[in-house]
Amino acid sequence: MIEQQWKDSLIKPIAKYIGIDEHELEQLQFDIENDSSNDGLVYSTIIEFSEESAKELNGIVDLEDGIRLRIHPSELDLYDEYDYDFNYYDRDEFDSLIRDKNSKEKLLNEINDLKRLMEIELGVDSLKKILYRQIYIGLIGTMETYLSETFIKNVVDKEDYLKNFVETHHDFKKRKFELREIFQKNNALIEIAKTVMLDTIYHNLPTIQNMYKDTFKIDFPSIGKLYEAVLKRHDLVHRNGKTKDGESLNVGKDELNELITDLKEFVDKIESQI
Repeated sequence: MIEQQWKDSLIKPIAKYIGIDEHELEQLQFDIENDSSNDGLVYSTIIEFSEESAKELNGIVDLEDGIRLRIHPSELDLYDEYDYDFNYYDRDEFDSLIRDKNSKEKLLNEINDLKRLMEIELGVDSLKKILYRQIYIGLIGTMETYLSETFIKNVVDKEDYLKNFVETHHDFKKRKFELREIFQKNNALIEIAKTVMLDTIYHNLPTIQNMYKDTFKIDFPSIGKLYEAVLKRHDLVHRNGKTKDGESLNVGKDELNELITDLKEFVDKIESQI
């Protein structure tokens, strides 16, 4: 769901970059991927079109190898400071995120369910390989959900956290308005904050680490091992279990148990400070 939200949020800026209507872009077939360093620095966003869709863009935009568009982050501005939709976020989605008050309990319940799946005896190694891969993906998903719910609930509930978030998040630093608009902007502030929080990719741990530190003033846990797990999850999801170099990735029960331990320790350190 979060992955799809990220892709959906890029439709408008990508269409604007290409010079076509966003509805025209939605009719095309393409995949989106960030070219990033190991520490989360995004070098470029890569949009790879199907051959048929690439033909429709012939003469409109230059594509690498006839199918690929590479855009630098500075050219892909997700928020137009003069045309910001205050009601962009999905209210039902937002309400569902803040409805459950105990995000840690929810995470632990989901981990326990995934552990029960690990104990299923399938009798076929190829099926066990697929099952373990999906459990690994699910564990990273529980972490994303916990980080998003915990962040959003606390920012919405506590005015000091909202103030810290607005003062430190980069999407607010570039906004400008005239003094006569101050009351209008103030009234819309929480709506803008909700949109920015929902648009955030919560498995981008370097970004999330800074958001938690700046907003909650906490000592965020080390992200090294879990960020490696996030990168592996990316290969499991988007490359069917292979690296960029074509190397197959395997997931074993010991590795899953170690990831569960790391996740619980990670969450306990956050919970103890917020």
